[in-house]
Amino acid sequence: MSNHQYSPDYSDKELTVCSILAKKVKEYFQDEAHCKDFEKWYRNKYGKDYVWKK
Repeated sequence: MSNHQYSPDYSDKELTVCSILAKKVKEYFQDEAHCKDFEKWYRNKYGKDYVWKK
């Protein structure tokens, strides 16, 4: 079940794609190695450490 509110600005297909993408990103960051890779990329890109939100 989705927790988004329906907006006439987006089609059902667009909302489905966004939901799938969000789920994939969430799953990706469940792996500690992926988080470390992201932190390294962020440090190289922005010159500072990424602060994870709780």
